[in-house]
Amino acid sequence: MSNIQLFKYFESIDDPRQQGKVVHKLFDIIFLAVSAVVSGCQGWEEIEDFGHDRLDWLRKYVLLEQGIPRHDTIARVMSRIDMTQFQDSFSSWMKACSKLTQGGVVAIDGKRLKGSFNQSDRRDALYM
Repeated sequence: MSNIQLFKYFESIDDPRQQGKVVHKLFDIIFLAVSAVVSGCQGWEEIEDFGHDRLDWLRKYVLLEQGIPRHDTIARVMSRIDMTQFQDSFSSWMKACSKLTQGGVVAIDGKRLKGSFNQSDRRDALYM
């Protein structure tokens, strides 16, 4: 599945950041996080490391014009997006993958991303 196809599933997620202060595109961060977690990464630092280790592969799908965001940026952005929007987008993408594989197995083990619970506004943790 190309990044254009993947983008259409995640483009409806509202970006909670102040637009004048945005350095990294929201989709770049989401693509990095989803790719890393699906690859077995746990936690923000591992996601950042995944990005540095696989930068050439990631750039086949997203520009990452400012390079790989730091783990604290990834954590801050992912903890601020609407989890319902994210989960709906992720579920829609998984359904499309199921159709694409004609019902074949797509092994995603329902990981909870460490540190994605936001205590200040009592947001749920992010599950993929």
